[in-house]
Amino acid sequence: PNFWYYNDLHFADVHAVYGEGQARFCRAHYGGKTRVAPVGSAALDDLSRRLACAAPGEARRRLGLEALRPVVVYATGQMGHGIKVPPTYRTDSAYFAMERRVIEFFAAQSVAQLVVKPKNTEFGLKNPILAWIEERRPANVRVELETPFSELIPAADAFLFDYSSTALLEALLTDKAVFMTDHLLN
Repeated sequence: PNFWYYNDLHFADVHAVYGEGQARFCRAHYGGKTRVAPVGSAALDDLSRRLACAAPGEARRRLGLEALRPVVVYATGQMGHGIKVPPTYRTDSAYFAMERRVIEFFAAQSVAQLVVKPKNTEFGLKNPILAWIEERRPANVRVELETPFSELIPAADAFLFDYSSTALLEALLTDKAVFMTDHLLN
């Protein structure tokens, strides 16, 4: 595949990547075109160390989540505000419909707790899915605006993303399940 974000691999002698996983991906898809060097990330390395010591039960108590029910953290983007969304959802209405299907799925079952972590709420931008959740108030769905994503990680059993971000890299530091909606809901 010719992913636009790896075009430089066709021209560079050495390509620095975060870690071994990304290095394996680049080697598999771009062969010997460039030498791939995993250099790490100080921020991700630090978070990885902190996560190794984190207590899931303590994080759940602090967030007011039930201790024994699984927790899925859904990191959702911000329609219409420059966040990259999966290419399938090129319009705000298609993106909103996808977000709504995710939340309806979790609201219809009682096995897991869904924590919705929207992006860019610190800028005061309004996200229609937040209004939709507030209007319906599903029992096992909650929105977390104040807590940074990295502090939600210990409480989670799985992660669901509808966009690629640093939060995705942070979730991948764990051995927990990580899902992307682009292919799940089409």
